[in-house]
Amino acid sequence: MSGHPLSQHEKLLKLYCLSTVSGLAELEDGTLTRIGGLLEKVEKKISKDNKPYALLQIEDIEGTLDVVVFSQSLQEYEKIMVEGALVLACGQISKNDDVIKMYLQELYPLEDAPRLFTERLSIHLPASAVNDGILRKIRDLLKKHPGGTPVFFCLQFQQGEEIFLSSGHDFKITPAESLITDLERIIGEESVYVAASTKPCRKADSNRKFNGSRR
Repeated sequence: MSGHPLSQHEKLLKLYCLSTVSGLAELEDGTLTRIGGLLEKVEKKISKDNKPYALLQIEDIEGTLDVVVFSQSLQEYEKIMVEGALVLACGQISKNDDVIKMYLQELYPLEDAPRLFTERLSIHLPASAVNDGILRKIRDLLKKHPGGTPVFFCLQFQQGEEIFLSSGHDFKITPAESLITDLERIIGEESVYVAASTKPCRKADSNRKFNGSRR
């Protein structure tokens, strides 16, 4: 990772990507997955039946992946397809004669991954350390980052027992990296856990399959 242009985004990539470029070799043909990285190349083309499509190259820490974008997805995500952009790509893997590529279904800026793909945020606290001062500081931080992600508290007791409590609808947040950093300053490192979605794509119709010939 040292010196790689993606090194400063290592946490985001590890948390919100379901695979890496090199890891795609272990997946079955047709698998839906989610990868992230640097959008190295964007080529827009016209098919034989006069429909626009695009060919992308996305680079992560381990390699480069060719991504095919059919006309429907191109129209929806074209504004994000800028060379040099950091992106999160959701799509279907295709394997043909040891050549691996992805048929794109969804594309998002990598910086939007916490807002779009976080299922919940959990704050782990030793029960003995909970007091009004700590709770007020946590409350004030959460209120600075309103959003749609639920927050849970895990109270840890010396005997090993853990109790999970929901903070309720009033404290739903956007789990920005700055929020997590500020929370860890108050309650300690590795006390804040982010649960990322294991569903590759966000949209209900993104389970559609491609046959490799559609443009």
